[in-house]
Amino acid sequence: MRSQLDGVIMPEMARNWAVAALALTATLCITAASKSQAGPTLQSQVAAGFVREYVDGVTFFLALMTPIVTAGGWLSVTDRSSVGTMVLTTLTALVILGLASLPTDEFTPARRVWRIAQCKEREMKLITWRETLASKGVPEIGEAQSSSVVYGFVTRTLVVFLALFVSMSVIVPLVRVMRGWSPIAPHSWSLLLLVIPAAYYNLALGWGAVSLWSSFRVKHPKWHFIGKTLVPVALWVVTAIGAVVSVVAQNGVATTGVLAFLLLGVPALLALQLPMSRSARIGRMHRFAEWMARPVWQQVQTRLDRHAEVIKVDLKSEVSNVLYTRFDGIDPT
Repeated sequence: MRSQLDGVIMPEMARNWAVAALALTATLCITAASKSQAGPTLQSQVAAGFVREYVDGVTFFLALMTPIVTAGGWLSVTDRSSVGTMVLTTLTALVILGLASLPTDEFTPARRVWRIAQCKEREMKLITWRETLASKGVPEIGEAQSSSVVYGFVTRTLVVFLALFVSMSVIVPLVRVMRGWSPIAPHSWSLLLLVIPAAYYNLALGWGAVSLWSSFRVKHPKWHFIGKTLVPVALWVVTAIGAVVSVVAQNGVATTGVLAFLLLGVPALLALQLPMSRSARIGRMHRFAEWMARPVWQQVQTRLDRHAEVIKVDLKSEVSNVLYTRFDGIDPT
């Protein structure tokens, strides 16, 4: 890597960049400090807010690029004088990072109105999302049905493992007989390793479902569900089909069928538990699906409750923040 980047950014170039970036950052910080006291009108406060956003954006860019340029300069060091140049350049980059990290928040009624509006918008999105989940049949998990995340994961993994163990204990001997081998494999204990795909499928599908159903900041729920479901499913299916096809020529159809069952059949059956758990039908399969998916819906509900608490705390802190000031009779609340 060094041979490829050596000479691309010379130490003198890095030094010149750092000095220019430091001068610009300092100028912007002084400008932001001079605008810290916004005028008594709403227009002047909004204008000051735009200046601060511009300053924050430019200083963030400089703080991001200067270490990269400095690293490139270090890769081109060839003598002791260049080492001294790069040491000073590195110190300059640290100063830029320090200036860029200075707080530039402003406590004005205009900013308070904007932040309160943001909190209320998040609150309305959360309420709308809960209504969307209810319309899709997502069950509410009461305290009597709730359990710890670890307990839910372990019990569901054991159920999937036992189902896989029993299934493969029947399928593997049949495949061995079809290939003219003894029905009893010399390493039958290896079936215990099926706990690994059982745990992986439960963890991957559960984490993905919780992330999908607890993301309430979406503009189009329909496309949210379609996009975030089809993309990972398509990637997994393509990868699994490629693995299955690569095995056909060497191991035959029977072994390929077993691999296809493990890579495609098992995750498909587990994924079906979520829509079945949202069904209004009452039956053994649906009750089992509801039990399997209960940890997922419990975590979704817990996440949404946490978001609601965070929004409530943010809204309360913005309303009661004593650092804000009133002006010209405008009520910031």
